[in-house]
Amino acid sequence: MNYRVIEVENAEKAITIAGTEHLELICMDAIMPDGKAYEATQIIKKNAADNFIAIIILTTPNCNPQIEQCIVAGADDFIAKPYDITALKAKVHAVERDRKLYQDLTTLNRQLSENDQLAKKVFTEAIFKKNKNIPAIKSWFKNNERFNNDLLLTADTPSNGLNVLFGRLNMEGTAAAVGALTTSETFNAMSSKGYSSHEIIDTLNNKLCDLLSTAIEFQAIFLNFNHDVNLLTCANFGMPEAFITSDATHTIIQRIKPSSRLLGKNKNLESEQAFTNFSLNSEQRIIMTCGKLADEAETETIKNEKIEQCLTASLAEKSLFDGLKNHIMKRLKCAENIRNFSLVEIHCIPTLTPESNIGQTKEEKYFHQKNTVIELDDPIKFDISIQNKNLGHIDPIPTLINFVNTISRVEQRHETLFTIFTELYTNALDHGVLKLESDLKSSTEGFFSYFKEKERRLKKLKSGSINISLSFMENKNINQLEIRFTDSGPGFDFKKVLENSYTATNENSGRGFLLLRNLCDKLEFNEPGNSVRVIFSWLS
Repeated sequence: MNYRVIEVENAEKAITIAGTEHLELICMDAIMPDGKAYEATQIIKKNAADNFIAIIILTTPNCNPQIEQCIVAGADDFIAKPYDITALKAKVHAVERDRKLYQDLTTLNRQLSENDQLAKKVFTEAIFKKNKNIPAIKSWFKNNERFNNDLLLTADTPSNGLNVLFGRLNMEGTAAAVGALTTSETFNAMSSKGYSSHEIIDTLNNKLCDLLSTAIEFQAIFLNFNHDVNLLTCANFGMPEAFITSDATHTIIQRIKPSSRLLGKNKNLESEQAFTNFSLNSEQRIIMTCGKLADEAETETIKNEKIEQCLTASLAEKSLFDGLKNHIMKRLKCAENIRNFSLVEIHCIPTLTPESNIGQTKEEKYFHQKNTVIELDDPIKFDISIQNKNLGHIDPIPTLINFVNTISRVEQRHETLFTIFTELYTNALDHGVLKLESDLKSSTEGFFSYFKEKERRLKKLKSGSINISLSFMENKNINQLEIRFTDSGPGFDFKKVLENSYTATNENSGRGFLLLRNLCDKLEFNEPGNSVRVIFSWLS
């Protein structure tokens, strides 16, 4: 059979030869002169490590104890004496096939290990390092093998808010790295440009559908924190139930329940319907987990009730995060079949979101004082009109920002420009088209009621329009943007509101016009008050 054959007379010498020669197959009598056939088999297999050495044991006819010992010792096959040469050849061919399969499996495992190392590097170096260091967010990622490929992403928004995405990609290695990179880049880019929560999720879902197999799923929780209006906007796409707790009462006060929608499965997700608003205050904490816990007496993973039991037991402890982590660790010690588990706590204190730097630069103050206005005959113009039901789900602000970015360097004024567009569009939609009263925002509780009423009116909206016109002009190193918003509403007594805005002191309402006055070079309304024009200038 073209093998190079080495013969030895006892098991001890077999062990020595196996350690010095490159062996592929050993045929060993069960009854060796030194009586160590099975012991030698065990030692040779152990020393071979990843090198597959096939061992066939020659046994006494119909001797079941010898056959059992062969299997226990780790032999690959056995053949009874006196053996038939044809049968021996068949056994040799069989272990050769096993060797080939073993080599293929070893190569595959090495490739998987390399892919895992690459994915781990992508997660740690290219993704997690981009997250802002936020002390109010604590996380713990446990893994029993390979690495934990759960994602936690954070990104500031231009409106002084914070977006958080926590989820699990049900894929491994290179596929996990590709999916995670796509998710991270989409999330960070769209968050920085001010896209709404549902627009980010819908775009991310479509990208994952285009990039990966439909067998791939991404379970995720998306959170948007806005302390300016004390509002938490969130949606759960197939993740375990998340909890909002109160430091004051040491209880669970809200639950972020999972929807049936999963990312990466189908396009046209229409995620806006999955989002819910909650009021936000500094005594709240959000607890999110990924993975399930198994009880000591159970062989299968159990439902989310175990997490809630751990959380309830930790609510009154000095550190909710550490207490919950310890309770989970006790469960995990009885659940070695759980490959990984992740825990995230977010303390909803004001420092969770970034502080605004709007209106603090020398350039903005300079232009406001000088009231700089350029008069040119050949501006670059951009017009957009949003009508009827589209007002409920289209956010034009990122598009407006992108237009300005394409014609001028506006990076340093990005946050200010975003605020101007947001104030103008919010006033046109809320007070013009939807006819919402500002008085409703006179308190923190009123803000939450205000947004609930806004949601209700948007769902019932059948007619209305907002027209937006931009004109950009440049002279030497000065850029000037003229912005016009016109809505279909009846208008308002803008003269009275502008007079009041000079002395506005209520921290929850009446700030919009005062803010626009401070940021823009010019602010003016046209009768009957449903059309506004502002001029904003900056240095190149």
